[in-house]
Amino acid sequence: VKAMTEYAKTGLEGLKASLEK
Repeated sequence: VKAMTEYAKTGLEGLKASLEK
């Protein structure tokens, strides 16, 4: 479960970064 949370967090950060650019 923790691994999935970390993965989801990373995915969200990447999505935010690509949206800001």
